[in-house]
Parts: sequence; C-alpha cells; structure tokens
Amino acid sequence: MGGQSIRLPYALLHDALGGMYRVPERFVTPFVFCALAYLAARWTPVWAEWSPRLRWRSTALLCLLLLADLRVLQPVTAGEPYQQYAFYDWMGQEEADYVVVDVPVAMSSGWAAVGSNYYTQYNALHHGKRITNGHLSRVPDYYHDYFRNEAGLGWLGGFQLFREETRTALEAYVWDLPIGYLIVHQDRTDAASGQAQDLLGRLNQLPFFCPVTVEGAAVVYGTAAHPQRCQPRTPPQVAPGVYEIDFGAPEDAFYLDTGFYAREVIGGPLARWLGAGGQAQCVFRWSYPPPRAIR
Repeated sequence: MGGQSIRLPYALLHDALGGMYRVPERFVTPFVFCALAYLAARWTPVWAEWSPRLRWRSTALLCLLLLADLRVLQPVTAGEPYQQYAFYDWMGQEEADYVVVDVPVAMSSGWAAVGSNYYTQYNALHHGKRITNGHLSRVPDYYHDYFRNEAGLGWLGGFQLFREETRTALEAYVWDLPIGYLIVHQDRTDAASGQAQDLLGRLNQLPFFCPVTVEGAAVVYGTAAHPQRCQPRTPPQVAPGVYEIDFGAPEDAFYLDTGFYAREVIGGPLARWLGAGGQAQCVFRWSYPPPRAIR
C-alpha cells in the first residue's frame, strides 16, 4: 500500500506452521474438529438434564437442519459419462507395457488445465496401461506449460508452435516410452478449425503410426513399437486384386492426408467435401500389393 508492504497478523501463523495452510480458509477443517470437541464438552451436561423425549426431538431437528444446510437431498448435476470403447478392453488383455496416448492430449492440475480431454484418464480402469492424459494435483504451477510448448505433445494437444519438429519428437516418444496405441477422439477436437482432419492427415504421413480400428468417433493407431499392431495401410479388398477406399465411411480416416473436410451427409450418403485449407487438390495415402494400376 503506497509502496509499502504491510505484514498482516495471519502471516505469523502461516510462518509458524511452515506454510501448510496457505490461505485462512484452509483452517476450516481443523476449526471444525476443535468446535465439535468444544460443543460436545460444553453441551453434554446440559443435554443430559433434558428429558429423553426432548433430547431425541432436538437431535432429530438439528440433524434435519444440518442436512438442509448442506443441501444433501438436492440432486447433483453430473456430466455425461465418457463413452466406453471395446478397444480399451482388449488393450487391457495385452501383457505388454506401453503408453496409451489419447488425443487431444490434455492435463489439469490444481493450478491450470490444458485442453478438456483429461477425463480419458478413467479409461485406464479398463486398459490398465500408462497414460499421458489426466488430472494430477500438486504438480508445479508451470507443469502445464510443458504440454503447451513441447513439439510432440503440444501438437497433439492443439498447439502449433513447433509443428516442424513434431515428427522427430513423436518418433522418439514411440520408441522411448514406448507408445503402444494412439487414439484420436474426433468428438473432442475443435471442429471449427478442422483439428481432427489435420491430426489424421499428419499421422497418416508418419510411417511409425499404423491403422488398427475405428470405433464410433475414435480412430485407433498402433505404432512401430507394437509390431503385431503395425500392419500396412492397405484398403479393404473387395474382390481379387481390387482394393477400395469408401470416402465417407468411418475407416476412410486411415487414408486421408490434406484437402479433406469432415464427414457429413452430402446428397444422401456420408461423404467428404474436398478443398479444405484452401487447397485445390486432395491427398490420400495407401499401400497395396502389385499390380499398381489404380482407378
């Protein structure tokens, strides 16, 4: 105040307890314990002089007042449960130790939050693997900056600061963590910016990520560090020597690169408009056995 720092009396208590209770409201819990002990000692002799009927009636009334004050009987507004996917269950049946990366990558702490996809941590109850997303209290107050500024995790979380370094960072993570699966939750991405298409297109360019399955809005990739899950990016074979990509079907996500909009109803069936990002052409990626004639 006026250039002067005025030390309030609470600071003495704060220092005496080593900063354990950083703000006065943190003393509510120890105060309640002390208050209950005082009330019990003070009112027990008085309460003992009342008639049994008065004691029970007064106790019941106090309990009702307490329940009303705490709003115990009011229903709690709960969020929608996260969709349960079958692929988390068969991941849990695999004995290998690896990391499951849910995209967009997100985290929250007692200080800050990056993204809104950290509740995918509850899926670990099904697959039992290590994860990147989640809420962890009492981490350093700068911890969330790592998720914003790191080239690999930052890009997977929607930040584009080091886009050119993304490939190198992700490849290192695939082998070092290692990453077993990467799941793009399209319903958790920013639809307005086309984040899902950008993610899918970039991941399909990286040879160490391989298509596994599509379930609902989730697109599941395996990695080169999980060899039995890293198969060629081959379209479904609909006839001998004939491989077909049905653009608009859920599985087309594994063959997209750039120039595609999100799936939508176009004159009947699900399809994709072309020309996203102002591009005059679209690019898609696939691999299939020879002969290499395509239509």
